[in-house]
Amino acid sequence: MKDQRRLYRKTELIILAITAFLTWLPPVVKATESQKAIPSPTSATSAQHLQDMLVTAESLTLGLEQSPSRTIIKIEDFDVVGGSSNFEDLLKSQAIFDFRGQTDLMPDSDTMTMRGFSSGRFVAAIDGLTIQKTGGRKGKHIVDYSLLSTLPIDRIEITAGPHSALYDSKAIGGSVNLVTKAPARRDTFKPDFKLSAGYGSYEKQDYLLSLDGAVDFVTYGISLQKTSTDGFLRHSETDIETCTGNLGFVLPHDGYLSLSASRSNIDREVPVNNFVDDYDNDYPRVDGAGFDPWQNPTWDKEAWSYRLNYFQNLSVGRVSAGVYRSKEDRDRAYLDWVNAQDHAQGLKHSSFYTEWIQEGARLQDEYRWNDRHSTTVGIELARLYDGSDGDDKRVNKKGSYLQHQWRIAEALELRLGLRYEDIKIWVSNSGIPNRGSWIRREWNQLVPKSYLTWKLDGLAPSLRDTSLSLGISKIWHAPMPTANTIPRASRPAPGWSRNTAWVTIWCSTDGSGGMSC
Repeated sequence: MKDQRRLYRKTELIILAITAFLTWLPPVVKATESQKAIPSPTSATSAQHLQDMLVTAESLTLGLEQSPSRTIIKIEDFDVVGGSSNFEDLLKSQAIFDFRGQTDLMPDSDTMTMRGFSSGRFVAAIDGLTIQKTGGRKGKHIVDYSLLSTLPIDRIEITAGPHSALYDSKAIGGSVNLVTKAPARRDTFKPDFKLSAGYGSYEKQDYLLSLDGAVDFVTYGISLQKTSTDGFLRHSETDIETCTGNLGFVLPHDGYLSLSASRSNIDREVPVNNFVDDYDNDYPRVDGAGFDPWQNPTWDKEAWSYRLNYFQNLSVGRVSAGVYRSKEDRDRAYLDWVNAQDHAQGLKHSSFYTEWIQEGARLQDEYRWNDRHSTTVGIELARLYDGSDGDDKRVNKKGSYLQHQWRIAEALELRLGLRYEDIKIWVSNSGIPNRGSWIRREWNQLVPKSYLTWKLDGLAPSLRDTSLSLGISKIWHAPMPTANTIPRASRPAPGWSRNTAWVTIWCSTDGSGGMSC
């Protein structure tokens, strides 16, 4: 019986092996026959030499367009390594920006530098309108990135260097222009609804609720956003709540009119000392902070903004206009001793409250003569206020500009510009006798700009995506109150100017990268 069982098992194994072989054989035979049917290029036919092929394309990075004169980041297509939760994360992806904040958990004021220049020396703009503020008051306080991260941004336009006449004279390091989404018709009345939530280290929480839609030529949108964190240091909690709304109208000739409003409530705690006498082991040791835990320091802010934008393709060119008004309140509050020498007198509440008010407008026309020539002309103005009640007039700026773009040849482009600025400032006076409480100073200047680009692609295959650019422009900057060079209670400083040459060498295999000096 055992021998029969062994025989049956051997027979079953042989049958399984034959079945598997027969199943495997036809595809192999078919593949072999197919290979025989294909003639060998070395034996059956002679070798063929194809003509050289040149493949041109944009940057391999999705959502990123780069050239020697400008970089464009398309928000919906561009991905940042590690994800992006605010506007600062997008800028940090570009080598010309450097983050200088205490922490990147939450956006804050003036945390970015551009080519080594701080917020007072490069322009941040929204739809071409420069973000203006007198700043100062225990810090620069010019650009608050927490107010930009909630905007409905379509793309970011980055221009390096001082060679564009379209932006404020402080654009020495360059300019960053945030272009918001334009109103557009939709195929359905059904609105787009979005709800998202996120959680990260240090109790970082992000919540977003948005609703966007359109009815015929009228568009609408509203969003609520809340971001908070416990912070890395002791007593560094931050909570940001923002509500934004917009109403748009689609106009003929690819035009639109949009009105937007936003309100932000920002509560910030100021980091305190954390050492042996009052140590909290949940946070790192700190002994150089300006406050102790019992002082409970905060730096809270409320901000409002209203904007009106217009654009239309008319016979006179691409006409655009913008008007804005914004207000920011910030209170630096903490507890302190009534008498530092006699603690028996108890504590008092100290507060340093400031209001900043900004309003401005811009009108621009871009006319394209043909595929080689285009001219841009525009005027703009800004009025800035600050103080404990926001009614102290500090700055009145007027500017006008003319810029022409000329494609001389396929590989050679020239941009020429001319900008004029007239600036009046009011400085508080307590150090110059017989001049009153306020001193008015005025500056004006004509500032020429030029930028030449030579593309070297056609010279040799090894020079593909390589270009040389030379910019020769005048740098001029009037002193501004509080945040820059004019201190209070002293003699106002003069304006300064300088002629500069800016050389850019652009070399890359995918259209990205560059070097400037």
